Amino acid sequence: MAWPASAPSWDILNKLLYGSYRQLLAYNTQLFNQNTRGGLLLSSGPAIQGDYEKMSYFKNLNGLVRDRDITSNANVSAITFEMDNTARVKYAKGTPPVELTEHQYTWILKDPKEGIAALAQQLAEQTLANNLSTAVNALVAANSNVGATLVYDGVAGTPSLAGLTNAAQLWGDRSNNIACWVMHSKSFTDLQLAGLLNATQLFQFENVNIMADQMGRPFIVSDLPELVYSVAGPATRYHILGLSPGAVKIEAGQDFKPLFWEEGGTENIRAFWQAQWTNNIELKGFSWNTAVVRPTTAQLGTGTNWIKKAVSVKDCGAVLANFQ
Repeated sequence: MAWPASAPSWDILNKLLYGSYRQLLAYNTQLFNQNTRGGLLLSSGPAIQGDYEKMSYFKNLNGLVRDRDITSNANVSAITFEMDNTARVKYAKGTPPVELTEHQYTWILKDPKEGIAALAQQLAEQTLANNLSTAVNALVAANSNVGATLVYDGVAGTPSLAGLTNAAQLWGDRSNNIACWVMHSKSFTDLQLAGLLNATQLFQFENVNIMADQMGRPFIVSDLPELVYSVAGPATRYHILGLSPGAVKIEAGQDFKPLFWEEGGTENIRAFWQAQWTNNIELKGFSWNTAVVRPTTAQLGTGTNWIKKAVSVKDCGAVLANFQ
């Protein structure tokens, strides 16, 4: 089939690509959210006006219920019902220019819609994977910055059921709040070799896999570089995250901007496609450092840029465990 005759043909393909991409991403994001039990929430949301958005909330009161002496008229110290705020931040994403040469299709009489469908599929896959990478990057950094109250040190051995249980115990009587675990395939293999898992595949999209064991607990398995770190030796260590519902939220800012253009003056007329958009990220129990605007991936993965707001670590979104 020849290149579409309708003019301008690039407008047609632009709409086809964007429509396919949004449908693929929305469908697989919904499956992802369901199968992580809401530990990671990926969605589209309203655009932030500016670099960040602050949200106010009432702080939890300690000592609201007290003993009362019915024989006394002594004064009682007041406690203040205070408000505080957290901030989520906007960050920018985009693609490099992608060359789409018309002649490659017309020469073999192929419909360019085939190439557009393949590009949309790859963009949806890599967008979801990048969102997961960004979420893990921020969570590891925020928890590591807090320290031992949110980080279990299991580096003396490989992952085990006992190790994960000890990590969950950082939340004490709320240890059952963990909705899912996020880990590298090496950690998942260690658990399998220990005979701890009889996993069932729940979801797979590109290099992101979600499985569940016989207890129904989801394990998000992906070989993200953010789940691997090095120590002196040198030796390789691995992070595992246990997430409560709503631990991290990433919203697409609804400002996706695609562009097709053509260039001449060369042996063949060249065509390109490029896109850009923004996302918002929010961590449960933390606020973004608003002195840092338009953050890069490295800044989102800097622990000091996430300020712990939760009074109790039990109100944070994740526990972090480190293993061999």
